[in-house]
Amino acid sequence: PNDERRVELAVKCFKMYMVLSQDDERTKFGSEQLKNSAGYFLGLFPDRLIAVYQKYTNNTEIMVGLIVCFFLAFRALADGDAATTLISKLDAKIVVSIMDKTLEDLRLQQDCMWMLNFMANSKRDEIAKAGGFTSIVRSMKRWNEDEKVQLFGCIAIMNVCGERGGGRGKKARSAGCEAAVKSACEYLEKGGDNESLAAAKLAYKRMNKKCELM
Repeated sequence: PNDERRVELAVKCFKMYMVLSQDDERTKFGSEQLKNSAGYFLGLFPDRLIAVYQKYTNNTEIMVGLIVCFFLAFRALADGDAATTLISKLDAKIVVSIMDKTLEDLRLQQDCMWMLNFMANSKRDEIAKAGGFTSIVRSMKRWNEDEKVQLFGCIAIMNVCGERGGGRGKKARSAGCEAAVKSACEYLEKGGDNESLAAAKLAYKRMNKKCELM
């Protein structure tokens, strides 16, 4: 227990460092080009965080630290190759598992959905096999009056599905994505945000077999 508390404190400190840092510092997280620089330790942290999470899989603070650090780094990275390298370090099953364990944490649900969105281009099948669609739908039902969850959920569903084919659309519909996206469209329409509604409608078109917009 004492070891876990010390590790938890270290993760919380590093999370705060990432939160307070500027984007140019966040991009060093997981960088493989810092071996002879002062920022070398930042390049090691993704693997260390994942190893810590795998040892303490039910520690909420460690889950939050992992998601927040990866999320901030993904958002800061403009270089496609660097982003792809960082994404390759993170197993989609970890993000989906954390979503399932932290359903009552609104902010973490929002961040996990964006994480799946970031990861979608290279890990669509992995996310689908890990149960990502089911986790997204569960979150959208739980937070059915949160605009960000509804919008982020729609975008994540659409991007994880990707182009037609591969069976991902079928998996999404089986998980209840079509009904969840339709409900999100109805909610966003009432809110009057036309840009968010347009994005949600594109996701509904992707889910609807007839390719019809609402």
